[in-house]
Amino acid sequence: MTRISSADWTKISVSVFDQRFDGQVDRTLLGVCRPASETVIILSAIKNSNHTVGITQVGKHPAVSAAAMRIMRSNIDDLLVAEPTGALTILTHGIQKYNASTVGITGLIPHFHSSMRPSHSAAPMEEDGASIHNRVVALRDPIRSAVTIELLDGSVSRTTLDFTPKDLLTRQCLEVLALTLPADWSFGLHVTFTDVWRSRRLSCNPEVEFECFKSALFTILEIEPYQKDQARDVNPWERLACSTSFRRLEDDVMLSGLQLPQRPSLKAPPPRKRPHPLLAPVLNALHMLGEDIRLMVHRHDEVHRLAGLICLIASIIRPEWADYWKRFCPNVTSGWVHGMYYSIQKCSNLSHMVQVPPLSMTAFLSGPQI
Repeated sequence: MTRISSADWTKISVSVFDQRFDGQVDRTLLGVCRPASETVIILSAIKNSNHTVGITQVGKHPAVSAAAMRIMRSNIDDLLVAEPTGALTILTHGIQKYNASTVGITGLIPHFHSSMRPSHSAAPMEEDGASIHNRVVALRDPIRSAVTIELLDGSVSRTTLDFTPKDLLTRQCLEVLALTLPADWSFGLHVTFTDVWRSRRLSCNPEVEFECFKSALFTILEIEPYQKDQARDVNPWERLACSTSFRRLEDDVMLSGLQLPQRPSLKAPPPRKRPHPLLAPVLNALHMLGEDIRLMVHRHDEVHRLAGLICLIASIIRPEWADYWKRFCPNVTSGWVHGMYYSIQKCSNLSHMVQVPPLSMTAFLSGPQI
């Protein structure tokens, strides 16, 4: 500890956050903020086998104040950090950084204007929150997603930073994929979802939240091209031109006077790269979540929303799973899904991860099958 921090020890704060099993050990992160040194030290605390506590420094971040809050996840605290530059940063998923300045200080402008007395000498507040008169100097009294923010000019406001989805299905999808995906991919999915959701003004409409989740998943796993192909391939009349019956009956006299579907182009389609290797575990995870929800009568409307996503992913790597869900939700897609995208036999790294018949919870409940 520096001499400056020692002299101003009354302002040193300790925040407990991200208490969970990280895949290796149960641990708790401690953020020790020293405003005089403009630093927050991140420590990891674990319980050793000899009943002692082990403390390890895992990171350091510039900060003038810090507060543990429920921001990104509904059941785990994150650390909100006010940097010396005036930016607000969230430490989440361990010590991964997420910039909250654009919704932090900018979003708080109306609150500060309403709580401040008019002053002709006050400088206008800049949109990036970096104005020397209006940067954050203290975060106080955090309770769940609410915190009191103090600016350099003495303005104080109570506000809320809550980026946790309110839709139960969206929240469960993020949680189950957090247990399925590698840590970096899980963090990427979460922040991509948050960015998309923020662009929709954090709408609490369940349909909007789930669409934002699907958009984030499509982005990180590169599913958009397949979604566009499926949207183009919804006309049964056009698909008839690709059938063997169409070619076999080309010379039929009875059909010569009828209008037939347009012949498919002989030009070879551009080669499509292999599906993302994480599609298989994602399909498994979402399928098991869907099976769990399917047993709850009061959540059958959510099964229909989830089945559409499962069918799209299944159509890429295992079309048989789409057939399974089409039998529960016949109108989840416009037609029967067929394996037109990529044969799983060509993708050996996926074939051993996705079995042909999907697991059925009702089969388990009815006992062993002969």
